Amino acid sequence: MSNPKINEISKFKAVFFDFDGVIKDSIESKAHAFSYLFKDLSQELNQKIMNHHLANGGVSRFDKIPIYMKWAGKDLSQKNIINHLEKFSKISLNLVEASPWIPGSLEYIENNHMNQSLFIISATPQKDIQLIAQNLKIDKFFVYIAGSPLSKIELLSEQLTRNSINPSDAIMIGDSLEDYEAAIKNSVPFLLIKNKFNKSLQMNLDCNMLSNFVNK
Repeated sequence: MSNPKINEISKFKAVFFDFDGVIKDSIESKAHAFSYLFKDLSQELNQKIMNHHLANGGVSRFDKIPIYMKWAGKDLSQKNIINHLEKFSKISLNLVEASPWIPGSLEYIENNHMNQSLFIISATPQKDIQLIAQNLKIDKFFVYIAGSPLSKIELLSEQLTRNSINPSDAIMIGDSLEDYEAAIKNSVPFLLIKNKFNKSLQMNLDCNMLSNFVNK
């Protein structure tokens, strides 16, 4: 499909944003957080974890951390999984907040929140993504900020229903296969934000694409 202009996004009544890689350029920040969480592992296994994370940006940490713990031979008791999740949250919060904005994302949000209903649909745990938005002082711009453990398909469906939004009046903006599948399953148009980690999606998806929010 042809690339849209930014002003074409503003024609939709509702915009659903993923966060990492869409609002903040924070995909690698999360990778560094995983690396630090498993810093006691071999360099080879640590790199395997980082590579898996970067290749599966839209997958929740609730799914990733037990996988990485299993690779590392760690105790998979519920208590230990929760302990790893809590440690990861503490590590990642500051890294994500300090990461750069995707060019034009903040300006788009600030300039359009009065004319459109804006939402965040993230794989980050809900309490964490809400806290990040509060710390960045952008929470006031969004109708709702939704995070895991519900899937993005469920989160998007829930907000469409709760806010009586016709899917054709909304757009989902994401950078991962999970974002695309959430949009498709809910009959919502999808826009891919291109980056160096989703080149296979750029080649294989039939959807509109942009590198950032300043493309004309």
